[in-house]
Amino acid sequence: MFEQIEQLYRDIASVDLLIARIADVLRVSQPHVSGQLDIRWWKLNGRDLVRHPVLVRWVKATTGRVQPKRVERYRGVGKHQAFDLNRKETDLAVKMFLKYAEQRATLRGKIRQLRQRLTQMSRLASRIRNDREHMDAIYYRIGKRLIAKGYLLDPATAKKMGLTPDAEV
Repeated sequence: MFEQIEQLYRDIASVDLLIARIADVLRVSQPHVSGQLDIRWWKLNGRDLVRHPVLVRWVKATTGRVQPKRVERYRGVGKHQAFDLNRKETDLAVKMFLKYAEQRATLRGKIRQLRQRLTQMSRLASRIRNDREHMDAIYYRIGKRLIAKGYLLDPATAKKMGLTPDAEV
C-alpha cells in the first residue's frame, strides 16, 4: 500500500508539472489587460496545509489595482479584442487545466483514503496484538489455577499456556 501512495505522489508531481506548463502558456498567450486568465496556487481554506492550483482572472478593482479573482465557473476567454490572437489556444489550455486540476483533486482524495485505510489497519493490528496478549495472560492464569488445584496438564497444553521453561512467548 505504501507503494501505491508513493505512485500517487509521483502522479501528482507529474500533474503539477503539466499545470505549471499550462500556466506558462496562459501567461504568454494573452495580453496583460484586465480579464487575463492565470493559474495561482492558493490555500482554499484556513485549514489547508498545502496550496491548490486555482484558475483566476485578473480584474481591475475599484482602487485601480489589477488583482486576481478566482474563476468559479469558466465561461470562456475575455471578450476584449486583444485576446483574439490566441483565443483558441488559451481556451484549450484552460480546459486542459480544469481537467487536470480535477484529476489532481481525485489523486489527493485517493491518498487520503489510503492513509485512512493504513491507519485503520494499524489500529486493528494493535488491537489484535493487545487482545492476543490479554488472552495469553488469561490462558496462563487458568493454567496456574488448574495446577494449583491439582489438575494435571499434558506437556503440549502446559507449553502453550506458558507454564514450562521452554514455553513459547
